[in-house]
Amino acid sequence: LAVLRHCAESRDDMIAVFEDDVLLDPRVLDVLAALRGKERQFDFVKLNRLSSKAPYFPVVHLLPSHTLGRVRYYDKGAQGYVVTKSAAAHLLERFPKTHWEIDQLIPRFWENGLDRVFYVDPPVVFHDRALPSHIEAARRQSVLEHENQSRHSPRMAMRRLKGGGLRSGISRWRQFRRLRLLDRYRKW
Repeated sequence: LAVLRHCAESRDDMIAVFEDDVLLDPRVLDVLAALRGKERQFDFVKLNRLSSKAPYFPVVHLLPSHTLGRVRYYDKGAQGYVVTKSAAAHLLERFPKTHWEIDQLIPRFWENGLDRVFYVDPPVVFHDRALPSHIEAARRQSVLEHENQSRHSPRMAMRRLKGGGLRSGISRWRQFRRLRLLDRYRKW
């Protein structure tokens, strides 16, 4: 939330955010330079991908060596991304309190209202588990607390009984098809 607030209040039109335990491909500077001036074309650009198994759909050539595209349905992890000022303001308005961790919030287009979330391929940011992380211990504790609360939550039990997962899955599938159709007519 602090990073999103900083971006929304900044004079800059977009900012790049990196976790503390990443390796940067030397071409990351070329990718960032290619994104400059295109902040009206995207909300987020994820510079990393955790799962190479999730289908990737290229939308536009960013550089001769890199494309921007979509991942079905989403890829967790936010080791590196570019966020625009308008997207940060939108998320802060829609989610004034922490609802999801940022790596889960960014790609959930069917819930967050952002339909311009793209991924760089090939990725230029990589998670390095060998590097020390200042946020990993707090993250593990936070995840454990959240799982424990969710497990005992009557609201979560009712959601599971009502088939919230199925409804969400259908919505996600329909929204992704809509985005893919829009991508055919998107002007860069």
